[in-house]
Parts: sequence; structure tokens; C-alpha cells
Amino acid sequence: MFRTYRALVLVIFGLPTALTAQGNSAEHCAKALIQDVGYLDMNESLSIARFDLFSRSVARDTKKMFGITVPIYGVPLSAEYEAAEKLRERYFQNSQLDWHYNRSISVATQTLSQNAVEAYRACIDGAHRSGPRITVYDAKPTEMTVTIRWLSPAVAPTTTDDVEVLVVGGSTNFTFPSSLTTGSTFGFVITREADQDVRIVANIASDNDNIFVSAFPPAPRFPTHYKVAYDSSLGLKAGSGKMPVISGTLSVFGPKSNNCGQNDLSNCQTDENGMLSSFMVRNCDEKRGNSASSPLVASEAVVDDNQNRMVCKIVGTYFSNGDFEEH
Repeated sequence: MFRTYRALVLVIFGLPTALTAQGNSAEHCAKALIQDVGYLDMNESLSIARFDLFSRSVARDTKKMFGITVPIYGVPLSAEYEAAEKLRERYFQNSQLDWHYNRSISVATQTLSQNAVEAYRACIDGAHRSGPRITVYDAKPTEMTVTIRWLSPAVAPTTTDDVEVLVVGGSTNFTFPSSLTTGSTFGFVITREADQDVRIVANIASDNDNIFVSAFPPAPRFPTHYKVAYDSSLGLKAGSGKMPVISGTLSVFGPKSNNCGQNDLSNCQTDENGMLSSFMVRNCDEKRGNSASSPLVASEAVVDDNQNRMVCKIVGTYFSNGDFEEH
């Protein structure tokens, strides 16, 4: 699959530095999670969920206060941070799922390793939070691995016979322990239908934890690039090319005119809203022409009174899941 990427620069700290006894802000922990993964791919639902988790948690006025480079694939090189937000919004609008905050957390974390998920939970809750803590990791469409750890509060008994684990929306053959000692950990596998959400509840010693585990979302399918045909009355050879739907440019250098030694320049362009426009420059006589951005599939830039022009026309669309549709 064709990919472009932009380096999103974030003020992100590695997960080990995120662990504190008091817990951290959601923004801090989301940044740490992204850094631990090392990249985002806006053509994948898991990365879209991670980006959503970060976008929900970070303060609007600090979104551009970045510091460490994390590649974002699927975002035009010429686009800013907002381009990734537009892709996320487009995916959510076309998804059959209700993308609430807990779904984003689940999709963003459930396929990661046990260490990564436990570090994220510790970052959010605090490394030494008492009571049960449920960790879901290494998930696949029809099964997931679950670990439950119990820590007794400092002034409470260190053993308990009050143990209850509930699994709603899935099943397991594991026999849950009837008693626990503080610090105890037990793990098991839950099976589920591929499109089934699961909720896990652990009631231990009058304290509890519960985790929502999202069904695997379908692969994103939204337009990412256009196939654009171009033609010009200035002697430019007609052809076609591929450019991003958002903030894209397809540049074609035209023939030299009037022996001035400078190429004419013709562009097909899309703006931040995906609107198509045409642009052309005759460098020898400094004639310029451009069309207004339009939602139509074709645009024409007229450069002079003789109606010399550059025409751009969308003739196909590439989608995030690899599909291509001719227009």
C-alpha cells in the first residue's frame, strides 16, 4: 500500500518514567503509550484509536507543543496535525461502532504486550493502587489474555476469601481461585465472538475493578488519495498522477515557452477540506491562473485572455483499506 507520513512531534515520556504512586494525567499517559508503540498508522483502526486517546486527553491549546518525533503514516507530508484529526473523524463517522472513550482505550491497548498494558494502567492509576487490577493484552478477534492482580490496602487483611470474577460477552474454562493473598496474580484466556464486546468485573475483598474490552473494529475505509488526470492547452503532455485527498499537490512542470529558459508550472491541488483546484504559472510572461476550490471532480485554471488553461479531473479514488474505485 502506498504510504506517506508526517512526523508528529510530541512531548512524550517513556512509560517507565510515567509510573508514580499518585497516577498521572490522561494526557501524559496517552503520550507515553504512543511513544512506547513508536508510530501511528492512520490506515489502521488500532492507531486511530491511539490517536483518539491522545487527542481526547491533550489540552487544545497545547496540541502543537511537541518534542519527540513519532511518525504518522497515512497523513500527507504537507499536512499539519489537524489532517490526522480529520482522518480520525472521517473513520468514526463511517464506523458502525459507538466510539466512546472506553472503546478508544480498549482498542488502543488490548493488542499490546502485557508489560505495555500494565505500564499504561499503572500510569493512569498509580503504580501502587490497592484492590484488584485487570489487564487485557495480546488480544485477537476471538480471544484475549487476562491477568488479575490483587493488592490489599495497607490497613486491611492480607488474605481474602471474597473473590468474584464476572465475564459478560465471553467465556472461559478457567476456575477462579476462591481465596487470595495480597500480591497474588492469576491469568486466563477469554474467548468471544469476533464482533462481541466483553466486560470483565473483579470483586475482591469489597473492592472492584472492571474493564470494557471492545470488539475488533473493522479496517478503516475512507478516501486517502485521488487519481487525477490533467491536461493543459500550453503544450503540456496529458497524464495522470496520485495525490492525497487532504492538502495534496500534484505538480507537473510544463514545457519551456518563449525560449526564456524557465518551465511553466501546473498544479492540481486539494485543500484541507479535500476540495479540488487547479493552478498554473507561465514564468516567461508571469501569467498566472487558478481555479477556486470546488467539491466537483474537475477544475480548470485559465491563465490568460486566450483561454490557455490547466484542467484537473478526479478519475479514481484510493481507500485506506487498499481498495481503488474508478470514477
